[in-house]
Amino acid sequence: QGINKAEKSVNDFEQKGTASANRLGTAFAAIASAAVVGKILEFGDAFTIINNKIASVTDTAEQSSSAFNLIKTVANDTRSELGAVGDLFTKLTIATSEMGASQEEVAQITSTFSKALKLAGTDSAGASSAILQFGQAMASGKLSGDEFKSLMETSPVFMRKLADSLDTPIGNLKEL
Repeated sequence: QGINKAEKSVNDFEQKGTASANRLGTAFAAIASAAVVGKILEFGDAFTIINNKIASVTDTAEQSSSAFNLIKTVANDTRSELGAVGDLFTKLTIATSEMGASQEEVAQITSTFSKALKLAGTDSAGASSAILQFGQAMASGKLSGDEFKSLMETSPVFMRKLADSLDTPIGNLKEL
């Protein structure tokens, strides 16, 4: 009789443990589902923002589609954040419009800058910041103090190459 009680007690404990584990599994599944839905909404917002920015610098739906595909390709190839790449692409499009730069040329500049960040070992947060600062500098037409400092910290390799290509010391970049 004592063995039967012990066996019943063990079985009851096992059933309660299984029920608790099932409830815990359900709770984890709900949390994971909420996180996935949140990421989908976040991606949807980023997609809308990028498309709105692209629409502001293109004339036709075909050009917008082409620009988005170029941005997506650059982001994938350089392992950079889609939103930051889209922001840089649109700012560079504005900055180079008077020079008649094509979307492909703007994508190449965007890609080169993003790759320079990766070569310098810049983490994703630093890369997003540098892309934003570079885009702001290009949109304003000058490399001001904050942008210069940020780019020197996050992408010294790019800044050195930029100075070399312009045949000027790095310190003179902020005066251009």
